[in-house]
Amino acid sequence: ARPSDKETASGPSGPSSERSDRVDPNPLGEAQSVTPEAPQAPAPPSNLSLPGEPIAFDEQGVPIIVRSVELGQSRHYVLNEDGKWHTFGDRTVDSLMKSGEDTAREWLGALSHRDVRGLVHELGQRLLKSSQLYQKQQGVLEFICDMADYAFFGLTSQCSERELDNAYRKMAKKMHPDKNGGTDMAKKRFQHMKERYESLKARRGAGPPPPEEEDSEEPKPENDTGRIEFDPFDRKSLDQTVWKMLGQLRMLKQGLQEISQQIGQRRGATT
Repeated sequence: ARPSDKETASGPSGPSSERSDRVDPNPLGEAQSVTPEAPQAPAPPSNLSLPGEPIAFDEQGVPIIVRSVELGQSRHYVLNEDGKWHTFGDRTVDSLMKSGEDTAREWLGALSHRDVRGLVHELGQRLLKSSQLYQKQQGVLEFICDMADYAFFGLTSQCSERELDNAYRKMAKKMHPDKNGGTDMAKKRFQHMKERYESLKARRGAGPPPPEEEDSEEPKPENDTGRIEFDPFDRKSLDQTVWKMLGQLRMLKQGLQEISQQIGQRRGATT
């Protein structure tokens, strides 16, 4: 019989079961070759009284994966069957993300089954943090864009829907291509103005985000394509999950860089 498993892994949508971590499985290209750092750590106290949250247990109820958070940084300790403790934290994930695929696969293959389980949880925590930062930066960008769009129509964010609609109609009459020579430039300027208006309308009418799903260890339906399903007792499933999570982390990193550039450009345009 399989040992009891009480693990939970965190992804962009918040805590979810290890069997169904929500991740966008779109990997990016290979990064430069860097050897990932070994997941060694000083041995924790012999009584296993590690500060943090037990994530998984063996058949005797001994914690084999523990999540510790210090100064806002998470770290996962893994107790292997030979009694050795390994740890996975930011340095391990950063090194792994910079590694070439061949080097990373060789390194991953040398890890124990429990080590990979701990790594999956650490990657899940990094995904959660990166996703939260991405959403925060996206909110900053939308705010800057909104202020610029309101100013374009001569309004503020406190204006009513009627005031926004009236300002759009007035601007549409003024900028209509037929009244501005019908040139391609006039059409582009009119379309740009219309997109500003539609963008403001869409964001003003946006409802609250959907609630996070309840934490559950029940497998999700196979047609739930928004999730990565993995079995904590299946090494192949864990390995595949590592690559999917790394792909998502790289995509988030690239997205954060692009948003930061857009924020800088928008701020520069308004000064």
